[in-house]
Amino acid sequence: MKTTIFTTLTTLAIATLATAAPGEASIQATKKWQAADGCQTDWAGHCNAQCVGEAEQKGYKCKNIDSDITGSGCVVGWSTCECTCFY
Repeated sequence: MKTTIFTTLTTLAIATLATAAPGEASIQATKKWQAADGCQTDWAGHCNAQCVGEAEQKGYKCKNIDSDITGSGCVVGWSTCECTCFY
């Protein structure tokens, strides 16, 4: 049985600096959020798939999606799935 502790979802739009060519720079827009299932003990097998599904559901037009598993805000042994959409 999987126990889920729900956490507050946050959506944050930021711009990150990406190097285009020597001496030039371009701005790459990103959107970050925490996956909907909050703190879990088993993100390892499905964090990225959760991010891809949520991005599609939210209507984001991502060129690439990154996912990270982090323990911030969870009790020891539990973690959250953090998603980043690159436009």
